[in-house]
Amino acid sequence: MAMNERSKGFSIMQARDSDCAFIFPDPMSDDITEKVITALARVKRIPEDKIALDSSLSDLGFDSLDTITMLFELEKQFDISIADEEVRSVRSVRDIVAGVRKYVGSAPAVGTPASSD
Repeated sequence: MAMNERSKGFSIMQARDSDCAFIFPDPMSDDITEKVITALARVKRIPEDKIALDSSLSDLGFDSLDTITMLFELEKQFDISIADEEVRSVRSVRDIVAGVRKYVGSAPAVGTPASSD
């Protein structure tokens, strides 16, 4: 089977040499994914539908300045701080979504008191 399309919230897979297709929920399609794609589109001024999870930053035309701009945009949008070391290893939109998800998941909830160990 080959991945043919990505629609909002779903992956569509079609069997080779067949008219049969299967639709699966896309595990990476959620609010974080949509916000990351929106931020990337805004930074590069490209349509959101041109950005797929498996798009590489180089395929999208990102250079080092664009990457820094994207980093600031994501930190501001998600109220997180991303380590410089992590940014160096990012190669695709999927990497960015996974990284943001990790930071958002580890951030304390609003109104949660910090532990005083």
